[in-house]
Amino acid sequence: MRDKRLALGISAWELSFMFGKTDFLVRDAENPLITRRYNIDDTNYLLLIFDEKLPSVMPPKTEQDINHLEIISYFNEIRNNVYEIFIRDAKKVDYIFFKTIEVEKKYQELPTDLILSSFNEVKGYIDSLLKEDYFDEPKRALDIFNKCKEQLGERFHPRNMVKVLNYYTNKKSGIAKLNKDQKDDFGRTMFKKV
Repeated sequence: MRDKRLALGISAWELSFMFGKTDFLVRDAENPLITRRYNIDDTNYLLLIFDEKLPSVMPPKTEQDINHLEIISYFNEIRNNVYEIFIRDAKKVDYIFFKTIEVEKKYQELPTDLILSSFNEVKGYIDSLLKEDYFDEPKRALDIFNKCKEQLGERFHPRNMVKVLNYYTNKKSGIAKLNKDQKDDFGRTMFKKV
């Protein structure tokens, strides 16, 4: 799913926000040096977020013995962690380059071909949902994302929706219109009108 996420220009932090769990869920699940992985519920949620079927997120069978990896870690020019992964070949003699993974910074914005609605456009739409009583009942970020896609287009990018929801749940901004203290049965953040 990392390749799909990057192709869409959705950062690890933005996708973690869509999950409604920790800010670093995706970053940690994608990091080859951390044992965090998506559980079954998270995998199903990924399918909902990306509107995909299960076979599309299942990695192909690897002929190499992936129990023998060599990982080289370093910082790139913008101080992001980079991991170069090598897998031991079938003869168990040499290591063959497999993949490079760059860990993004929390608020790093990736280039995207999706429709990137402006902050004010998304804020205006969220304001209209607040007036229409949409947030009288708690909503997950995915629910709000799907609602935004209905209004702002199927190829809507979640970046500014995430920023607006954070803005409306931040008491320091002076405009706390949404409360995010409630969780659903799977521990996902719910947004409700204050």
